[in-house]
Amino acid sequence: MNPIAAFRNRLRQINAEVLHTPIPSLTEEMAQTTQRLRTEYGDISRGTGDQQGIAAAVIDFLQNHQLPTYRDIKYVCFGVSSPYGIPLTRVIEHESLFSKLLKEVGQLQSEPRKFRRCYQGLLKAYLRYPGQQSEHTTGRNNWLALREFLAQHCKALKQQKPVLEWAQALYDHRNLLADNPCKPYAKALLAGDSTVVDELKARLGIDDDTWVMNELVLAQVQAATALNDSAFLPQVKPLVQLLEQHSGLITKGLALLLKRYEMCLDHTEHPTLREAALTQWKSPWLDANKPLWYAQIGEAANFQAVVMQPISSAWAGAAKKPRDNKLQRTSIFFIAFSSRLWVSVGALQCGISTKHCMHTIRC
Repeated sequence: MNPIAAFRNRLRQINAEVLHTPIPSLTEEMAQTTQRLRTEYGDISRGTGDQQGIAAAVIDFLQNHQLPTYRDIKYVCFGVSSPYGIPLTRVIEHESLFSKLLKEVGQLQSEPRKFRRCYQGLLKAYLRYPGQQSEHTTGRNNWLALREFLAQHCKALKQQKPVLEWAQALYDHRNLLADNPCKPYAKALLAGDSTVVDELKARLGIDDDTWVMNELVLAQVQAATALNDSAFLPQVKPLVQLLEQHSGLITKGLALLLKRYEMCLDHTEHPTLREAALTQWKSPWLDANKPLWYAQIGEAANFQAVVMQPISSAWAGAAKKPRDNKLQRTSIFFIAFSSRLWVSVGALQCGISTKHCMHTIRC
């Protein structure tokens, strides 16, 4: 047999062996690869995973004011809103280093993958740092600068190929990068539809400890105050109950509700508002507590029994039923705002002894 014929026969043998050998399934391997790619490029909730590396990079940046490598830039982006070093310092609250970081990130636009990764870290920092409520002036200003930076590059990021899920989600919810970020969601939330909350958590990795969740609550309160009386009044009790679950928002939210309630035609006592206001700001006629009330609803506010019924009429009713002390056992408050807060029990007018009043009114 000549060499060519021998070679041909050998090829036939090899082909026969291959055809009789089962083709291995690559389904599991492909699924694992797909998951790794999604984790690497598509999951907004994923951080760098190297917390020690982040801490070292941030501390070095705070000390030396330099970002020599892409790795340093990326790590500082993910650690920009967290405190590091001695004394504890946040890069976002630094007068010069934060702007330097944004400049370094901006220069990575020619390398889309690197820019996108740094953008992801900055976005996580933006959502976590309470810029709107921060008392740190530099931190608040830098947070606004960060918001502008993210908004400026949001559309371009979405146009990069492949389009990542979190980048598309941010573009869909780009109102988060503007004033009144949660206003578009308020109407649905007031109606009991919390779909948007689930979407923000799933697509943008927004956690309960971000400022977004607080803004979602305040957006509902602000939306309710824009309703007419008939639509607003049924919202008061559930909104107060919602605010009571967020201790950091109760003061601001309650003040908004009180001011709106003052504008209602019906000024009958509202027990829920009354109890919430007294819990937060205590008895309004005590000099020590007046600043708490004035700071929220204004010293010159013209309230006439906004949340409490006029005590004069209440005690007039009690005087007619001297044996019924149910009303007398209840804390009754009357607020009248002109130039100051005051309370009157009208004991003499009702024919009830002052001594008896002192025992039956609980302040």
